[in-house]
Amino acid sequence: MLLKEIGRKIAQAFRLARAADEKVASSIAAALDAKAEQIKEYEKRFEPEHPEPEPLPMQQVIQSLAAHGFSTDEAACAIAKAMAQKPKPLRNLTNNWRKMHGLPMHRKPASFRRRRKVNGTGKQSK
Repeated sequence: MLLKEIGRKIAQAFRLARAADEKVASSIAAALDAKAEQIKEYEKRFEPEHPEPEPLPMQQVIQSLAAHGFSTDEAACAIAKAMAQKPKPLRNLTNNWRKMHGLPMHRKPASFRRRRKVNGTGKQSK
């Protein structure tokens, strides 16, 4: 009986601890969400406001394309081609990215790393 009561008390203590942990975790999450909203509002104050450009009616766009000698199909093709060409990201060329992803790091050539004795002055001349 004594062990059974001790087991019940331990189980009850764990249940109370778990409930307290959930309350603490939910209050921390709520506080972090509120702080994130405050930070977003703070950052919005420093962003310059860009005026919205007025959209041109499609008829004017088609007429201006025709005036310059382009068809709508050619213009659509050119826009699609320009949007499809994205520059290659350079992040996979940095040593930090390579180290994080388990790739060999870039080293400068041995001739670059070698110390050169120019005129025999300074520490390197010994």
